Amino acid sequence: MRKEPFRIGALAGSLTDKMFVELKKRVVCAVELSADAFVFGDEFRIVQVLTNLLGNAIKHTPEGGQIRISTEEGPGSGVPGANGCVRIEVYNDGDPIPEADLPYIWDTFYTVDKSGSREIGGGSGIGLAIVKNILTLHGSDFGVRNVTGGVLFYFTLPLVDEDG
Repeated sequence: MRKEPFRIGALAGSLTDKMFVELKKRVVCAVELSADAFVFGDEFRIVQVLTNLLGNAIKHTPEGGQIRISTEEGPGSGVPGANGCVRIEVYNDGDPIPEADLPYIWDTFYTVDKSGSREIGGGSGIGLAIVKNILTLHGSDFGVRNVTGGVLFYFTLPLVDEDG
């Protein structure tokens, strides 16, 4: 891992622009990013995290549904000596993940029962395990929860000054 300061809003904005240009189905993407927030982490690995989370959101959002990616500065932000953080959220409209499956979706090769209302990943079941590994190496607080109308994934990264 090569951790260094980078602008999370600029990174996420660029990635969403790239991913949503290539969409075959029509969904609405709302981008609510703090363009100026500098975080400390491995930029390449965070691209992997966001690509996976956004790819899953696209896959599970119904035609005409909404995906929202947002950032929010957490406690201690802007306070010298405090451990401020940025919380990055990826929300998508659609069916919830069955509550019984939520604790296991981060496990390698785990997929939700194909007869259920939602197939996590629809593939090999390693995407969220990779996300978990990367975020664990970053010391991130991360998770997923069902919310009204959809599913919300989130993770945090530490805020830093522009100079590191």
